[in-house]
Amino acid sequence: MTEYLSRAGVKLAYDIGGAGDPAMIFVHGWSCDRSYLAPQFEHFAAGHAVAAMDLRGHGDSSQPARAAMTLTRWATMCSRWPRPPGSPIPWWWGIVSA
Repeated sequence: MTEYLSRAGVKLAYDIGGAGDPAMIFVHGWSCDRSYLAPQFEHFAAGHAVAAMDLRGHGDSSQPARAAMTLTRWATMCSRWPRPPGSPIPWWWGIVSA
């Protein structure tokens, strides 16, 4: 089930599922959304805590006011994302567009 949080006036969508170590967070690439990684999310949820997010302006997340999306802003946004339960240091899987 999709959950939402708000950061700096932007609504961000994410899903959390599964249980187990190591935890994994799936981050889609440019012009995609979290559904792009749904097969991996479902596969790994069988034995791992998993989370998938929609980056701002993608999927079910809202579009912020026009601002340059630098790699630093992207990394900061991802680092503040909710982590799967019991996961101090998650694994990340995704595509980085820079």
